[in-house]
Amino acid sequence: MPPRQSPPPASPPRRSCRSRRGTGLRARLVGAWLAAVLPVQGLALPAPEAPGAVPAALTSSGGAPAPAPQASVQPALRAQEVEQLWLSSRARPEEAAAALEQALADHRAANPAQELDLLHLLGISRWRADHAAGTEDVAVQLEQWALRHPALAVRARASAQCLRASLLYHTGPLARADAWLEEALGLLKADPGSDTLLFCLMRQASVKEGRLQFDQAVALYQRALRLLAQGPAWRQAGVQSSLAYTLLRAGETATARQALDEARRLAEQAGDPMVLSEVESIDSMLWSLEGDKGRALAALQAALSLARRAGAERDVALGLANLSDHFLQERDFRQALRLAEEAEQLAQRHQDLATLELAQTNRGLALIGLRQTQEGLRLLHGVLARQQAAQELTSVAETLLEMGQALENAGEWRLALEAYEQERLIAIRATQQLQQRQILELQAAAEADTRRQERALLERDIQLKEEAARNQTLRARQWALSGTVVLLVLVVVTLAYLRLRRKRQQLMRHTQDLRALSETDALTGLHNRRMLLRRLAAEPVADGGLYLLDLDHFKAINDRHGHAAGDAVLVEAAHRIRSVLRQDDTIVRWGGEEFLVWVAEVQPPRDEQLAQRLVDVLAERPVMHDGQAIRVTASVGHAVFPLGVDALDLAWPAALDLVDHLMYLAKHRGRHRAVGIRHARVCGPVELRSCLDDPEQAAARGLVELAEYAGQADAATPAGEGVR
Repeated sequence: MPPRQSPPPASPPRRSCRSRRGTGLRARLVGAWLAAVLPVQGLALPAPEAPGAVPAALTSSGGAPAPAPQASVQPALRAQEVEQLWLSSRARPEEAAAALEQALADHRAANPAQELDLLHLLGISRWRADHAAGTEDVAVQLEQWALRHPALAVRARASAQCLRASLLYHTGPLARADAWLEEALGLLKADPGSDTLLFCLMRQASVKEGRLQFDQAVALYQRALRLLAQGPAWRQAGVQSSLAYTLLRAGETATARQALDEARRLAEQAGDPMVLSEVESIDSMLWSLEGDKGRALAALQAALSLARRAGAERDVALGLANLSDHFLQERDFRQALRLAEEAEQLAQRHQDLATLELAQTNRGLALIGLRQTQEGLRLLHGVLARQQAAQELTSVAETLLEMGQALENAGEWRLALEAYEQERLIAIRATQQLQQRQILELQAAAEADTRRQERALLERDIQLKEEAARNQTLRARQWALSGTVVLLVLVVVTLAYLRLRRKRQQLMRHTQDLRALSETDALTGLHNRRMLLRRLAAEPVADGGLYLLDLDHFKAINDRHGHAAGDAVLVEAAHRIRSVLRQDDTIVRWGGEEFLVWVAEVQPPRDEQLAQRLVDVLAERPVMHDGQAIRVTASVGHAVFPLGVDALDLAWPAALDLVDHLMYLAKHRGRHRAVGIRHARVCGPVELRSCLDDPEQAAARGLVELAEYAGQADAATPAGEGVR
């Protein structure tokens, strides 16, 4: 049986560089440019004495954080100390996080700009250490910090948004991460020279690559390089290595080689072992693609040696997993198994889930190669279960394909066929987002093929008639025979035409079904964001009432009762919202625990009455699930467009942003309430948004009048509290 081939777009023959979110080298490259592109603003950063070392001034003996000072706040950190923190966040993120916490405690009031940069780096270090809860905690701190420092509030909020998108890079969905990063970049338009802008650009490039949008990812990397044109060599090297990796995944090997050579030159100039290790890892992929296994192995060994030199045990674990993969390709299964086990131990020590998954995959494939099929399948099924739970369909398809190839090589034909069939089904699901475009292309091709066939048949018919004219003198039998041939041809033409028309009709029905599926939320049965945005695209100016609802404390419901209970709450919430709307009103699941209601025709005071009904209907009784009563409340932001006394026209994006802001205002005022705009006397959306940043002052000046309705107190129990 011939080996199966991966579906396009083709990826390099290494699992460590697959499109799997957060897996292998990709995660390390992300970490490289996180430190590479974010210098602390206003500081001249000289070359460090020892790459990756935590500043001695911030740690006591043994590397633990130094005790907090008893005196007043110390002066701001020196440039060298800040530089060491950036470098250590790549090689040893856990140690860097501890040192950053101590630095923030010691120097919090010395320099607000530096405090913001250190707080952001703390979030990056926790993210690199796979500490999701710690990363979210830093994002919350950044939002609170923004309230205390209005001058840097936009940058702080954008930083928090980018950190949350970084978490989604690992857990998905990537489309939401892309949207959040787009929103953060929109916030930073007023701060075009900030380091946070560069960070968001790089994160979005990584997300675009994960979504296989390689051309957009390359453009973002190139924009980042332009911003770093005068920056330190080691920072440019990190971005160049990420660019080379993306070009390699896109199949542009020649251009990838050029970018990689530039990254190597810059890394050698800076003497940075971390970036050099990443350069060698990518170099091994290129040599593998070119068929030079010897150079590929040498590059992998060099990458591992440089990672050891930098003291980056996470990268050492990845290097061991990459070497294990190389020996799998060479069918040296015992060596591959030994290296995978060593990588697995290191990854477990540091709770590096991405490398742990890669090492366990390699170990399972090696065991199958050693004819220990059951043990290997047990490991691989565990990896697949985690990937499926995380909705990493591309990774699931790749793992199934590799498992099928390993089983096929081991002579396990039946199991191999099952793996291939599962891989085929998963690959279909993974590409559904591209199905619409493919169907349109197929339809165009089918129509062109129909026209070609009809033209060919017409030409054939003409030839037959001309032949008949030249043979008029033949006998009647010959005429009858010619007529029979013509009749047969016409029958064939008719049958072919009818068949093609049926195919076209089936294709059109399939296209309509796919559009309906793509615009429907599978859980609640409501329309989704895509459907509403398509409808609103035809209307340049917002019109009617908009209500954005966000279930309060929804994360607490999932944490306390489980995701099944959370799903039940979402379904019941959708049912209750629909129950207070008219048949022609539109309700969509906007995302997560958010719902958006669009009422095309509504006038005051019915808009406020409807907002009250929405708040009350969600909280009127608990949601029952598995014998537990789960109390549910929501925060609502609403407005009627055109807005206010002056009938201010807003485009739909601005209108959606406005009700989102009002919803968050309801959150800040205590949740379980609705906040809307009753009147507004402003010149445009920018002035309106400024008014909402300080609604009390705006109200005192007569610029806006807000309508607020607080839900009944007995329903204000925190969401997620249940009773038996």
